[in-house]
Amino acid sequence: MDVIKAFLLFLLSSGLGQAQPSYPGHRDQNNANDAPVTRKLKYIDSPLTDIQWLGGKHNVFVLTEKGQLYRSTDGGATWTNQQRYLAKEGGSRGAKIKSMHISKKHNTVFFIGHGDNNWATIDGGDTFIKTQALDLIDVRLHPTNPEWFLASGNSAGCTSGTAAGTDKSEKYCYRKLYVTKNSGRTFTPIRNYVVQYEWAPEADGNEDLVYATVHSVQQGNQKFGFWDQFVDFVATTDYFSTVKVVVEYGNRFIFGEHNYVFVAAVNPHHETSVNLMITRDAGIGKKFTKAKLPVEVLEHSYTILDTSEGSVFLHVNHNIQSGGASTGNVYISDASGTSYSLSLPFNHRDKGGKCDFEKVEGLEGIYLANFVDVDDKDKEAITSEQPETTVGEQKKSRKNHGPAKDKAKIKTVITFDKGGIWSYLNAPKVDARGDPTNCKGGGDSGCHLHLHGITDAFGPFYSLESATGIIMATGSLGNHLHDRLGEINTYLSRDAGLTWKEVAKGSHIYEYGDHGGLIVMAFDEGPTDHI
Repeated sequence: MDVIKAFLLFLLSSGLGQAQPSYPGHRDQNNANDAPVTRKLKYIDSPLTDIQWLGGKHNVFVLTEKGQLYRSTDGGATWTNQQRYLAKEGGSRGAKIKSMHISKKHNTVFFIGHGDNNWATIDGGDTFIKTQALDLIDVRLHPTNPEWFLASGNSAGCTSGTAAGTDKSEKYCYRKLYVTKNSGRTFTPIRNYVVQYEWAPEADGNEDLVYATVHSVQQGNQKFGFWDQFVDFVATTDYFSTVKVVVEYGNRFIFGEHNYVFVAAVNPHHETSVNLMITRDAGIGKKFTKAKLPVEVLEHSYTILDTSEGSVFLHVNHNIQSGGASTGNVYISDASGTSYSLSLPFNHRDKGGKCDFEKVEGLEGIYLANFVDVDDKDKEAITSEQPETTVGEQKKSRKNHGPAKDKAKIKTVITFDKGGIWSYLNAPKVDARGDPTNCKGGGDSGCHLHLHGITDAFGPFYSLESATGIIMATGSLGNHLHDRLGEINTYLSRDAGLTWKEVAKGSHIYEYGDHGGLIVMAFDEGPTDHI
């Protein structure tokens, strides 16, 4: 019987030269000038689900599919399974970890385990604390106090039947919120029927300030995953002894850069329509203003794409579909974040709110996006699709194993002036083998380079602030993006998207090190034994 072993491989670059491992379609050039790269291989129990660097470049935690936790204190050269250290503090040796929540500022990590087993560390993993036994779902670490956590879990009524001796109120299913100020040794319940919660940003100036969306009526079973006019966005400085309603009907909220706070508020007369409320005020006395869009339409949900340069890129789901693809419009705000103008129509999105829209990190004003070439007959077609239930912030994602696109003509564009003008990508003149591509521009019907975003199953366009100007992506040449194996290749830009080079045949995953001096790739259309 074959045994499949999972392994963890770290590459450490010792110089600024460019490493060139072998991969399909690669042409090896000037190999003698490559800087040496050190490889460290560690066999582990199962594939990785999470990897987090903590406290600089040496302390690393890794979590596997089987719930095993590994730690390295030398940048990945050696690894130690942490289960016996966790068991030493309480719980069984076989206890498994579901998720880890990290504050890199304080070397604090909270580990949510299966059942009521949870642990914390406030020294980067040198010691562990077995927390009070609670079946938790999520946790929020305080921005300035390393031992303060907010945590949530479901009532006993959310499982089949209510445990003997449980309070009668727990015959119903609802979300419970707790607080601890001693690293989880003891938790205090502070509110039931909670939807979302966060510690206030440090800029708000009150370390006890908590924001949350909560049900105003605390009875019966809590509805999860739906817009609800009986949910409000509230603030409290005394852990819900008193509460201030900040935005009535506010169901979801996120914090952005430059002091932005966004709240999606349900229209009480039309619960599948939501209004976006925005503020840049600090403190509990925030005053919110409704976002002003250039057209009056039903707004089903929002994704905050970017706030890093002061203004806001906002994706609004108007529930327009074409060729099996979901789209929404991208708007850009003025300096206040409240008045918006259209930047890019029919931006491609998925039903979970992820959008093919990314900032080129480390440079101002440069963004890549995909749009759907929508037929005229689809432009006015509003579907009856159930809208997703959150206002969301665009999250970086390296790989998404969702369904491939079907029929829709998806095209890639780039802007160098913060959404003022969008242009197609220039196709490389030769492919990875040095053969001519014969792909020439010519407007909407011409041949261009089109790239995959975060909404599908291939490697998306990807950049890092520490590797200025470098972008990698998978895609295809032609009039629009293809998703057929054999037509997807891997591309690199060294000048922030102005020009592109095909660096490998086939789809790959990739990562940068050494400020872009080291680029690592692995073929991902099937099993591979090299990178």
